[in-house]
Amino acid sequence: MTQDPSAFYEELADFYHLIYEDWDRSIKRQAKTLSGLLASQLGNRPLKILDCACGIGTQAIGLAQLGHHVVASDLSHAAIRRAEKEARQRALNIEFAVSDMTLLNEIEHSGFDAAIAIDNALPHVDRSQLGQAVHAIASKLRPNGIFIASIRDYDALIVERPASQPPAFWGQPGS
Repeated sequence: MTQDPSAFYEELADFYHLIYEDWDRSIKRQAKTLSGLLASQLGNRPLKILDCACGIGTQAIGLAQLGHHVVASDLSHAAIRRAEKEARQRALNIEFAVSDMTLLNEIEHSGFDAAIAIDNALPHVDRSQLGQAVHAIASKLRPNGIFIASIRDYDALIVERPASQPPAFWGQPGS
């Protein structure tokens, strides 16, 4: 993407929910899936989760609704304002901050059980800063905390035009 990601999402924040057929249903579905993945690795308990690319709050809201303690950040001021509004409307206690995932300077907490960057945030990070982002995220995790990210291959999706995108997992079991 040649455009500055924060500028792109500043303009999109008020309309981002429209990419979903039913945003509230997607919030619940994604939270159930993520919470299940997290529980399989960290146990079925309330977790301390950092959503370091929260956008308008799709995953942060759902995870908080399931009882997890969520701190959420994003590069976009407009997305954070929208996420805060959505959390307030649902009476959720989520801490929000505008923060660049390559630094996470504005995130005062550490010792997170898990960090997430869902819905294609990592491709917006310049290749030269990807290692810096991974280091910043890892610095916020407790020992043996986990990081979950999702990336969509939009080039393939444009050609294939599937009805849905199946999940795919990479990494070493137990790592």
